[in-house]
Amino acid sequence: MRNKLAAVAVATLLAAGFGVTTAGSASAATSPSQLCGGYSTSEPMLSQDDSGDAVKALQCELYNSLAYMGPDVDGYFGPKTLAAVQKFQTCTGLKPDGIVGPLTWAKLDYQSSQGTTPVWC
Repeated sequence: MRNKLAAVAVATLLAAGFGVTTAGSASAATSPSQLCGGYSTSEPMLSQDDSGDAVKALQCELYNSLAYMGPDVDGYFGPKTLAAVQKFQTCTGLKPDGIVGPLTWAKLDYQSSQGTTPVWC
């Protein structure tokens, strides 16, 4: 009887979620969209004078990844955003062309999601 009660108690605890961990539950890295308020999930090619939610996501990721001393997240890819993009590209070994394409997005996503110290150079 004692073994049966113990088995029922363990089964109840397991069913309630105690003692069970899943791959995603152990302090997983924060995704850029979680950090940046979900401005945009798309990562299109961006360059100076672009605007919109994807630019807001870019500005937010720059802020989280770099010692970003630019404008507030305003959704406009102006001169300060351009300078921050070029600085980030230089600091991470990319060509500093100021165009945010797949390689720049990948580096930004990695840097933002790791919660690492901002890039300084």
